[in-house]
This record gives sequence, C-alpha cells and structure tokens, in this order.
Amino acid sequence: MAETFEHNVCAGCGGACCTEGLYITKKEYENLPHEFKAKLNCAPFMNGYRNNPGKCGLAGDNGCIIPENQRFLECKLFPFEVLTLDKLTINSSAKGHCTGISQFTNKDYLRKCRELLHQSVQDGTLTQDDVNSIRNNEYEIN
Repeated sequence: MAETFEHNVCAGCGGACCTEGLYITKKEYENLPHEFKAKLNCAPFMNGYRNNPGKCGLAGDNGCIIPENQRFLECKLFPFEVLTLDKLTINSSAKGHCTGISQFTNKDYLRKCRELLHQSVQDGTLTQDDVNSIRNNEYEIN
C-alpha cells in the first residue's frame, strides 16, 4: 500500500483507536522481532494473540514504530476490519469517532485493502480460525 492510515491520521489524533486492543495472528506474532514483542502486552487468544486494551506499546508520537512490512493485518487494514476471509467491513468504533475516516474509505483504498486481505489468506497469515478469533476479540472495558 502506498500510504497507510496511521501515517496520515493516527499520529495527529494520538492513536485513539490504538487503545482498544487488537488481534495478532500466530504467524504475525512469530515473525515479530523480540524488541517489538517486549513492547506489547500480549497474551495467547484463541488462534493467535491479542494485546490488552490500553495505549499500544507500538504507538509512537509519529504513528506506529514497527516498519510497515511487519505491521499487523488489523493495523494495515484500518479503518476496515475482517468480516470473512473475503469480506471487509468498516470498524464500528471508527465510524463514531475517527477524524480521518472519510479520507480513507474511498474505492482505491478499499481495493488495496481487499488485495491485502486476499494476499494474507494466500500466504497463510490469515486463516478461518483467525477470522473466528477476530470476530470474538471483544473486551469488557471497565
């Protein structure tokens, strides 16, 4: 993808969506360098891992500190999220408060996200078990 959502928007609003917790596939976590694993508050969850709600340890002042090619699928797809192995939907909490969502919900960005989704399924980064895990990745925030 030429531009990612966070490069343009998330740094400006402080990464508010980076506080909700995210699902990380097993393959993504296994390929993540140790220095980044140490910054995440991750625990095994269903088919992969998830970091707990709270400020993401990988969110810096200028956006994500992980090189783009090592970022998690959920982060790369934002504001879209995986609904099925071949379908995306707009993240429901982003609809309500994301200040940059209108900049990225165009057809070209959606096409790029669909290509990334397809590629992730083809290379085994995303499986049906991961989709089930993503759909169940809800937290009780007190």
